[in-house]
Amino acid sequence: MTPTRLPFIACCAILTLGTLACSDSSGAAEPADPVSGASTQPMAFVGVHVLTMTDGNPILEDRTVIIEGGRITDIGPAGTTPVPDEATTIDGAGRWLLPGLAEMHAHLPGPDTPDERIEDILFLYLANGVTTIRSMQGAPNHPELREATASGQILGPTIFSASPSLSGTSAPDPETAEGLVRRHAAAGYDLLKLHPGLSPETYDRIVEVAREEGITWAGHVSPEVGLERSLQTGKSTIDHLDGYVESSASPEVRARAQAGEPVPLSEVVASATPERIAELAEMTRDAGTWNVPTMYLWENFYNDVPAEELSALPEMRYATPRELEQWTAQKENRVFVELLEGWRTDGAMGADDVDAETARALIDLRREILAALNTADAGLLMGTDSPQMFMVPGFAVHHEIRVMAQAGVPSSTILESGSRRVAEYAASELGYDEDFGHVSPGARADLILVDANPLEALGALRDPAGVMVRGHWLAREELQRRLDEISERAGG
Repeated sequence: MTPTRLPFIACCAILTLGTLACSDSSGAAEPADPVSGASTQPMAFVGVHVLTMTDGNPILEDRTVIIEGGRITDIGPAGTTPVPDEATTIDGAGRWLLPGLAEMHAHLPGPDTPDERIEDILFLYLANGVTTIRSMQGAPNHPELREATASGQILGPTIFSASPSLSGTSAPDPETAEGLVRRHAAAGYDLLKLHPGLSPETYDRIVEVAREEGITWAGHVSPEVGLERSLQTGKSTIDHLDGYVESSASPEVRARAQAGEPVPLSEVVASATPERIAELAEMTRDAGTWNVPTMYLWENFYNDVPAEELSALPEMRYATPRELEQWTAQKENRVFVELLEGWRTDGAMGADDVDAETARALIDLRREILAALNTADAGLLMGTDSPQMFMVPGFAVHHEIRVMAQAGVPSSTILESGSRRVAEYAASELGYDEDFGHVSPGARADLILVDANPLEALGALRDPAGVMVRGHWLAREELQRRLDEISERAGG
């Protein structure tokens, strides 16, 4: 459906966080043990309610949780579970402990970004309870950042690092694509990042070589490849619900588009039917492909909230003036397509192609698709595509949570999409241990302490009483102190 392809949003970190070069780091080491830089200080949460994110005992009330060496070593009744003499105790009375969240479509700064700014960005995730991120546009310094946070050299979340982009520009033919896949795998990236513009032949070669190299692939769906082919070939994640709107259109509209007839987006959206959406959701479930919907990003692009209102959000104090300037220009000029030279594809729509009514209908359709994926029990992973378009790292996750809830996704599923489901994905697709995303003995001590049950009040996640990453405890006061410093450095 090439003539009706949706706008390619600037989801490749064209922001002011550094130039993301598309060369590999050489001789990258295997990923470090995520708790090699763990705190050695024993800790104990006492009298806390635990949201375990496990099937057997999802809620444990009035518990003591012991942390040693960056891992949970014991969970038991508060009155009878012994606390090590040397442990620091944290009062959990009336509070809830749950796994740290994940941001599965993040963009890390490139190598020309000052170290201090990189560390600030990583801390913004932690301050919002995000203890795992998947960086989705590789740069040579990203495997190094992955090792630095794992080893404790830098305080930050666990990082899964995607490769530099494979797109119609970087991989114009199968031979070039093969070389890139082999280089990226050798450089130690965790997965391949795909962008639009790939021909079916090039995409198939990527799949073939990726399987040989033992590396998975994820990201955008090239219109020439299509959603169904992506599912059939075992793509690990589809990001932004790419391809679902076009594939939801009626057979007649799809036939016209495939014949080369330009079809307005309004017709594509209007022709979608619940039956077709449900069919695609079931296909996704059966394929075992995960979705990272990035709902808030798209709604920010298409809704009628003015830039001035978005600029006034409290978290904008952690963005730099240049970032706010860029985001304002994007919003006011309705920049829907990728701005990097060579990534604007034939048929991509600009501002004049989407009126307010169509924009609202598109938002509603995307929410319907998300709800159908949830109903079909297709895998969902939490992600935002920050930082861009008034989405500050970490803070954007809470907007994403709100939009997912408005689309009808239950609180339990939303929380799972940022915790235990991420661990399942990391184990099955990236080869990591499934030792996070749940609160149980042996799990990594990546935790959030909040003042209310998030199953009943998702907003409680916005103001954590504290965050633990690899056993390092950051109380609310310490989080705010560091946030204030970041605000001052950003010029907010």
